[in-house]
Amino acid sequence: DGKPQPLEGADHESRANSITVSGGKVLVAGYQDYTGNKFYRAMLWQDGKATCLDPGSLQNSKAWKVLVSGTTIYVPFSEGMPYESPYLWKDDGPITVLPAEGTGRGIPFAMTTDGTTTLIAGSTDSGPTYWKNNTDFYLDSNGGVWDVAYDGKDAYFGGYFIEAAHAYPGPAIWKNSTRTMLPYTTSGAVKAVVLSGSNLYAAGASDTNAVIWKNNAVLRQLGRGIVFGLAVDGDDTYAVGNDGKDQAVLWVNGQATVLDKSGTPFAV
Repeated sequence: DGKPQPLEGADHESRANSITVSGGKVLVAGYQDYTGNKFYRAMLWQDGKATCLDPGSLQNSKAWKVLVSGTTIYVPFSEGMPYESPYLWKDDGPITVLPAEGTGRGIPFAMTTDGTTTLIAGSTDSGPTYWKNNTDFYLDSNGGVWDVAYDGKDAYFGGYFIEAAHAYPGPAIWKNSTRTMLPYTTSGAVKAVVLSGSNLYAAGASDTNAVIWKNNAVLRQLGRGIVFGLAVDGDDTYAVGNDGKDQAVLWVNGQATVLDKSGTPFAV
């Protein structure tokens, strides 16, 4: 409702990256400056109460996504700066180390499941990567993935890719392993993807403008800024991010509401 809610132990160095609601509880994943010296710990907040996800032996861990499937809570997180080991935490089992070919380093930014197939998406030293039931696969020769959606048959990954004729990355969607570049001139990235019925929505930035795409075509230009989080309900779109003044903004069907004069909302 546009009002800030406190998270136990969080300060200005902490960050909330993902949010969901399950069983009447609000679940938030992110990280906390555990010592006050930028020593981060991956956290899960349930109705504002904090749980540290790493066992205490990891260095600078950060959680990126929270997902509930059935009665199980899943949180992919990473250790280290900028790339170290990728992990999957769940509340009813041990922490899983996700494989990454070569160096073993990567970040799992997003996750989805249909109850049988689990997809985690992110980046490794080898490039844009996803884990299917905890086995790693590589999407492309460069770039990275920020989000994933799955309809039980096809997987859709949103991120960025550097084309041969461009100096900077552009917004990209992969359907399974087939890449499509979304409209841009100089640079851009897809930060969120959402399946709604037979339609694929994506959001992020094209050049300096915040954009929502529908089925790979521009649906809404939101002005200067960038979208980090997207939700769809019927024909209505809800996007959060920053505007051209670096204000925290909620866009409902393209209409902007400033949530705060500073700060960045990452999920909705």
